[in-house]
Amino acid sequence: MVNILSFSSEQSEDKAKSKIKVKGQRTNKEYHGKKAVLTTIKTVEDQWVESDIPVTVQHYGDATPEALERRGKFEANKRSADSKKITLDVFHVQTPSGEPWDIGQLHYVEIPPEGIFDVFECTDLTYSVSTDDVKTSLTLSPPPAVAASGGSANPESLPELPNEYVGIGNTRRAAAGVTFKTGKYPSPWSGPSLLVLPFVALTSAIAQSFSRTLLSDIESNYNAPALKLPDNYKTPGEEL
Repeated sequence: MVNILSFSSEQSEDKAKSKIKVKGQRTNKEYHGKKAVLTTIKTVEDQWVESDIPVTVQHYGDATPEALERRGKFEANKRSADSKKITLDVFHVQTPSGEPWDIGQLHYVEIPPEGIFDVFECTDLTYSVSTDDVKTSLTLSPPPAVAASGGSANPESLPELPNEYVGIGNTRRAAAGVTFKTGKYPSPWSGPSLLVLPFVALTSAIAQSFSRTLLSDIESNYNAPALKLPDNYKTPGEEL
């Protein structure tokens, strides 16, 4: 991105979540009895978040594994976008190509002092026109996890950047000698690094846990019967 007049950037883990647990129930009319009231869970982890900050989200609608996973990814992407923002003031209301700045566009941005060599999505903008100044204020955030950051491939849901930007972020960052350290600002500006955990039925998980606990208690308190009678054993009547 060129013609940057001023910028500010921020990262905050309080808006991102390390683990998003999505809970729901099946509402499909083909499900009856136990299956209809069975609470199901899908968990999505954002490995970018270093702190342990979990959250539980209730999903409304038919809680299929696919629906729960989509909701978990949506939550992770939204919270990641809210936790990493760049605000730029750029000259004029048009991009260098002549098109107006617009929401939803992807832009490759370089701000070396902040470690920024990444692709961002425009999530908000304000045009400002006066008698002595014309500028646009943009708010940029990392695109969704399926999208690119740092020059990787772009998703079908967002406009493509020219091929010249493929891999350019990591290359330019390395050339500038920019590295990231755990727990130090800045962390990588990429979108969430998602890990989807296996689908779980809550009652099954509880039942398995209960069974393991019960079996452990039985094994620890159970005294096996003697394999043979003691030598001093007397049958009933012998002691008379």
